[in-house]
Amino acid sequence: MKKYFLIAILSLTAFAGSYAQQKSSAVKPRVVIIDKADGTTETLLMSDVERISFGFADDAVENLAVAEAIDMGVSVKWASFNLGATEEAGQGFLVGWGDNTAQNKSENLNFYPKKNAPATIINTAYDLAHVMWGEEWRLPTDAEFNELIAACEWSWDEDRQGYLATAANNNTLFFPATGYRVGYEKIEAEDLNGFYWTGQLSKQNEYALAAKICEAEGGSITVILDQLKRCYGLSIRPVYGEYVIPLSVSAAVDGKPSYTEADIAVTFDGNPVGVTKYGVAWKEYEPGKGISISDANKVEHSGAPTKETMVLSLSDLDDNTTYEAVAYAVLGEDTLKSSSVVFTTDSRYVDLGLSVKWGKWNIGAESENEYGGYYGWGDATGEVTSYYESHYAVGNTSTNIGGTKYDIATAKWGKHWRLPTMAEFQELIDATQGKWVYDNSTGITKYVVTLPNGEKLDLPINGYYDNDLTHHYYPNYGYYWTATSVGGDMPYVLSISSPQSQSFLQSDKARHRFVRAVYVDDAVTPDDDPDPEPEDKPTAEAGTAVDLGLYSGNLWANYNVGAKKETQTGMYVAWGELTEKKSEGYHKENYLYWSAESTQYSGYSSALGTEIAGTEYDIAHVRWKGGWQMPTYSDFKELRDNCTWTPKTKSGVFGYEVTGPNGNSIFMPCAGRYNGNNLLDVNEEGAYWCSTMYMFSFEYQNGYAMIFNQTDGYNLSRFSRKGGLTVRPVKHKKK
Repeated sequence: MKKYFLIAILSLTAFAGSYAQQKSSAVKPRVVIIDKADGTTETLLMSDVERISFGFADDAVENLAVAEAIDMGVSVKWASFNLGATEEAGQGFLVGWGDNTAQNKSENLNFYPKKNAPATIINTAYDLAHVMWGEEWRLPTDAEFNELIAACEWSWDEDRQGYLATAANNNTLFFPATGYRVGYEKIEAEDLNGFYWTGQLSKQNEYALAAKICEAEGGSITVILDQLKRCYGLSIRPVYGEYVIPLSVSAAVDGKPSYTEADIAVTFDGNPVGVTKYGVAWKEYEPGKGISISDANKVEHSGAPTKETMVLSLSDLDDNTTYEAVAYAVLGEDTLKSSSVVFTTDSRYVDLGLSVKWGKWNIGAESENEYGGYYGWGDATGEVTSYYESHYAVGNTSTNIGGTKYDIATAKWGKHWRLPTMAEFQELIDATQGKWVYDNSTGITKYVVTLPNGEKLDLPINGYYDNDLTHHYYPNYGYYWTATSVGGDMPYVLSISSPQSQSFLQSDKARHRFVRAVYVDDAVTPDDDPDPEPEDKPTAEAGTAVDLGLYSGNLWANYNVGAKKETQTGMYVAWGELTEKKSEGYHKENYLYWSAESTQYSGYSSALGTEIAGTEYDIAHVRWKGGWQMPTYSDFKELRDNCTWTPKTKSGVFGYEVTGPNGNSIFMPCAGRYNGNNLLDVNEEGAYWCSTMYMFSFEYQNGYAMIFNQTDGYNLSRFSRKGGLTVRPVKHKKK
């Protein structure tokens, strides 16, 4: 059942009594002045007021007046009067930007709607027009206000004290000259001007964009978009129509990808003001599977782009690998994605017709005409310079370190690369049949090896570094590590001393030598943790994970915590508690995280933090384990916005069947809720906890909850933490 917030004039006993003793006939009586939402005031004698308190009333007006949607010949329809008014000339609410209570008069920007405000609040929980009028009513964008400004003739209406906008189709809108409010005070100098919020943040975070309607010199009417502080109280003129995000993002490969890098040109078509971050996400291409930003590699920048096209560089790619990439931008609560681009990196290997493909140059080099680095055996960092053998391949006992965590080729060039074994080097030697030619024509000394298939391989020769990092320079000698050793010690090295002399030696691990990598089609997977801890398994009472095809990859449970099937209500718990209290009731006095001795946050503890998902206060995590947790605000928002909610009765239990984009569904019973000792609205309303604290007013006193019924639909709202609500667990896709 929908509740309405009101002010009940009930008490101020002590103050009124003491005042009554002091007043005399010569002193004007003091009064209480109530500013109403419709712009009128009500005055009461202080002596007639006994107490002022706040509460909820079932007898409040059920529906706030909703305006007519006027067609002005533009992309959206405009409301015939202001939000909070009942007719064209009514002022309506004067509210701060993002104040979804319509009552806040604080000048603290943290309440409008929070310190670091989103780029847009349109169609969010902070869009007062959408919250109060529902359907497709919402705040206008800056572009929509500009469209209206350009499409209309504007004039002053002296009788009604406001501005008349006349469209080409002769339809009109009247905008009262409402001025604006700062704190509790109306700014008198602006009383003949109209100020109307858009849903867009300004470039400066403390300001939001608003339309200002005023009379210029000479009597002409000027309508412009200006920026005003978010805490100022302005009017709202809602619009009706689908919200189209005023920005699109596209991506294209910029130039030819190298072996390990690719440049992606990201183009922003529209207004990027308000973008909080943007980037490119990428992964190896899997035909038909698409790409999830949350699971992919990312290069990301904070803030709005500074140019229409930004070039972002992807690095640490594997060579000769096909990738898929998407560009994205975060605007408010929306993430905009480009179409996918697919590209293939260049190849660093040459196919010699052997069992493995060989790298064209040494690790540490960038071409065939560079020597590359010198490395100790088993040092995957390439940075160990110790004299002691025990500092190399620490812990290894394997006779072959190829593709392991000790392999510098895998570490430097990626999962398809590894050190060659002694046998693979021998295969190369046997295939060349002595066709090794000494060459120093390119500035380095090397042997050029010709294979039967006509391909060539360059192998530089330049000695080695000893344990003490002394360079032993031998112009005709080259030394290359193999992956092969005896029991993890004394690895084999290929020694090249002439075109006819290639042999294998056992060597001290601390000597630094060349590394030539080989490429294998099946990716190697280094085992950095051979004995991982077993995964936390779900308990016996845990439900089944249902994939609804959501963008996040979230999996939703098929029934509530404490239930055994989808039609059972399960447990009713207070926010952050782990047990039911049906017999004693759900009161703040028995709420674990409330104290009568505390004066802060009305006695509610802030120790739990503002997000309890996956913590010791999360009943789903504690009772079900296995990655299950309470859903966050964002989880429920995604479920609300991306699924179809259908009222349905199953086995005599009324609830909603929630169907995801892929056609799979879960059933959420309208289990009602506990308020004190009373179980309310069973089979009428569902009330499910989020793990997220509501912090925009009454800090630490409320948690977010998903509330749904046939009267008001399904919405995220706040609910007192002491109340008894149900919990539907969710499992996040592993990152």
